[in-house]
Amino acid sequence: MTDPGAGADPPLLTLAVGNTTLAAALFPATGTPRPLVWRRGGELVPLLADLLESWTGPRPRRAAAVTVRPEAWPEAEGHLAGLGLELLLAGRELDPGVALDYDPPAAAGLDRVVAARAAAERYGSALVVDAGTAVTVDLVEPGPRFRGGTIAPGAGIMAAALTRECSLLPPVPPPGPLPVPPPRTTADAMRLGVYLGFAGLVDRLVEAMLGAAGRELPILATGGGAELWREHSRFASILEPHLVHLGLAAMAGS
Repeated sequence: MTDPGAGADPPLLTLAVGNTTLAAALFPATGTPRPLVWRRGGELVPLLADLLESWTGPRPRRAAAVTVRPEAWPEAEGHLAGLGLELLLAGRELDPGVALDYDPPAAAGLDRVVAARAAAERYGSALVVDAGTAVTVDLVEPGPRFRGGTIAPGAGIMAAALTRECSLLPPVPPPGPLPVPPPRTTADAMRLGVYLGFAGLVDRLVEAMLGAAGRELPILATGGGAELWREHSRFASILEPHLVHLGLAAMAGS
């Protein structure tokens, strides 16, 4: 990894390791954060190696990370340390600084907690819809405080389960323009059922969480499936694609 910006203040690298994805962003000492990569599937260490070896900007000295795959992390941490990066892991070196109304508190997913940190700092009270492999709808309040939320299958899980459990059905087509009801082919029936059904599922959870809050709140959409949900949702929402990275940067003091 080259270091053409050795004289500049080093940026912060943020890493969000999801169940099936790796996302990275760069936070320079000044200016706007820049997303670097979003990849689905693959082993964690090769993805990190490819990212860091192709670096062309100022070399980061620190990496702030959150992972929901702890079994894959020790090897990745060793790789990062070998490249001279100081690793700050959420829940270990990095305290999210979020009060947790959850039982037990340690069971709250750290990715959800880190996103809550950013949401509370930017909006105060908010509803966070994180549409990834799973979709979570979480209530966040100033403090910051994580009030809890729901967990449901994401669109990818719904599509995969439908094909796996129904022997006569083909794979679900990828997202795209939805057919006009009523669908008249199996492919159209599955596309409308999964993707409109996914949006309806999330909308119902948003409705329930707003009811629990007792008032209207900003609804923040993040995660790889955020735009799919927003396209078909009845709710107005704010796209915040880098919410977890913003939370990591805040925790690392960047």
